[in-house]
Amino acid sequence: MRILFYLPVITPWWFDAIIVPMLRTLHSGTAPVDLHVMVAPLWRNTGIDADQLFAVADLPAIQWHIVDEGEPEQFRQDSTTVPGLLDRIAAIDPDVTLARSSDFAISRHFPGIVRFIMEGDAPPFASIMRGVVLEETPFAAAIVPASAAALADCYAERLQTIWELTERHAHIGTRTTLRERLGLPQDRPVLAVPLLYEHEENYFLDHAAYPDGIALIEALLATVDDGILLAIADHPLNAAQPPHPRRRDRAALEACLAPHRERMIDCTGSRATEMLAVAADAMVADLSKSWTLAAFHGAPLVDIARRPVAEWLNAVPGMAALPAALASGRLAAPDRAAARRWFGWHLGARIFRPGDLTAERLLRCIAHCPSESDIAGNLDMVLAQQQTRLADHMAAAA
Repeated sequence: MRILFYLPVITPWWFDAIIVPMLRTLHSGTAPVDLHVMVAPLWRNTGIDADQLFAVADLPAIQWHIVDEGEPEQFRQDSTTVPGLLDRIAAIDPDVTLARSSDFAISRHFPGIVRFIMEGDAPPFASIMRGVVLEETPFAAAIVPASAAALADCYAERLQTIWELTERHAHIGTRTTLRERLGLPQDRPVLAVPLLYEHEENYFLDHAAYPDGIALIEALLATVDDGILLAIADHPLNAAQPPHPRRRDRAALEACLAPHRERMIDCTGSRATEMLAVAADAMVADLSKSWTLAAFHGAPLVDIARRPVAEWLNAVPGMAALPAALASGRLAAPDRAAARRWFGWHLGARIFRPGDLTAERLLRCIAHCPSESDIAGNLDMVLAQQQTRLADHMAAAA
């Protein structure tokens, strides 16, 4: 089997922590694998440099394809415009391409099967350490493929212990108490607005409904009634202290909030988004994983992303539908039973640690057919991490 790692927007950290363990396992596996890696030199914290190459110098079977044709942004944003790129990929002729790319349309031009390597986090569950998933459609929300639907109830049942532990860990207060903690009024509708990660290395922002948090906030101010309070939760890495060297200037966001304090509140803290999933009347969801918090806690969703969304989320379909939905006062919460089935399938069947990706498991991931050992191993790891998290939470509360 010939596997191409196609990595236009890989960061050095992602390469070291996610890609290298995959390469090592596939390189040393019992199944014959022909490994190719296509990547660019480091630019705007995407690509690799000598440190990353040195880390895999002991894997001689890897064939490297360094892309330095065209301008750096071409490979990262519209790879079909890179001179000769598609010819090079056709010459490799991969059976499977594993892509870390924000150019989702590129898969139409590749031979073989293409899957995108995406984050596997599904809060509030303690996900498998550095867990990732292989997506056919990146950012699709809450969809269980038809081939896995028959096992959904089984996944939900096997998740029971982890679900109950998570409910105990996630019991962070009632709506009333959380509104007090967050400084939210008790008698006013609140719309939670989690913001996306806005560092310059995040080329996935090209697929967001709005180019940045300020544009989203301005659209909401122009759309919703003045009586609805917008509770803004910035992405924790945007507000990191000390400031991340590649983060966007948050002074502009603060200047956007300042003239509208009667209509907006800035909610801060490590669990602000999760608290808002309980305290708010509804939550806006774009490309982030915040929709999983809404699904677990039963918060109505307003999905503004351009992506497939499962019907069981009962999401308001976009910004244009928001005013009428809020005015009706009958926003539907995600279906509780369907949420448990999705989390069970996600945690048990499809997320994996990079170092566990053998060629055999790769084929099972592509086919949505995990083995019994895949499922049992995943759930055991999630259970152990959730037990540790709950113990830490209880100790901190004592």
